[in-house]
Amino acid sequence: MYAHGAKSFAYGDFNMSGLHSLQSASPALNNGEKPVNIDTKKNIIALRDIRMSQYAISCQLKVSRDCIYETIRRFNELHTVATKPGAGCLRKITNRQKRAIKLQQLRDDTCSLNDLVRYASTNLNLSISRQTVSRILRDFNIVSYVAPRKLRITSIQRRKRLKWGYEHLSWTVKDWSNVIFTNESNF
Repeated sequence: MYAHGAKSFAYGDFNMSGLHSLQSASPALNNGEKPVNIDTKKNIIALRDIRMSQYAISCQLKVSRDCIYETIRRFNELHTVATKPGAGCLRKITNRQKRAIKLQQLRDDTCSLNDLVRYASTNLNLSISRQTVSRILRDFNIVSYVAPRKLRITSIQRRKRLKWGYEHLSWTVKDWSNVIFTNESNF
């Protein structure tokens, strides 16, 4: 819908009166290096619809003429400025495999990155680098470092602790008040 005289132009959910605020927020395109955001693409189509030349649109929005041409061409073919689904390279590793690597790290916190790479190649049939494993762990907020090796509790110690716990299960609060634990302080 066009409204001559007043500077408003409705294009879907896009309003031409807010064009200046969108222009300042849109990033400039550096010779095809940065992708153009959806708002800039909407601006391109809106300016094209008011019969502005591609060169003028390029100067006003600070994007390359190739970008203007491709955006208009895609809009004419697909009738949308959104990126097509499935664009880009497919991921080598699935979310399930990422979770398996995370779970392996959580099960044994002494695993190094090389151990996790070996685990991925043998159990998950993946050939990934240490960097990829580190990035996966970082995505789950796990810092990739080797935890210091600590002595694990043995089965004999576990049995003794359980036996001690069962022996003292019936103690009252008064009985426990007579016990001084080694990590308590008197001050």
